[in-house]
Amino acid sequence: MEEQSLLQKLDGAVYRIRVVEKERNETIDRIKQLEHEAGELRQLISTAEAKADEILKAS
Repeated sequence: MEEQSLLQKLDGAVYRIRVVEKERNETIDRIKQLEHEAGELRQLISTAEAKADEILKAS
């Protein structure tokens, strides 16, 4: 009886570990996506600043 209880606790712990690992992997994927989007935004800002400088110099 005690052995079965310990096995159930172990199964529960393994399940929780898998859930946490899945959530961690999803979070890492989201971070990578956000980093990529941040890089794209930096490029857009740089382009906009260059265009603004060009417009101001033409005035």
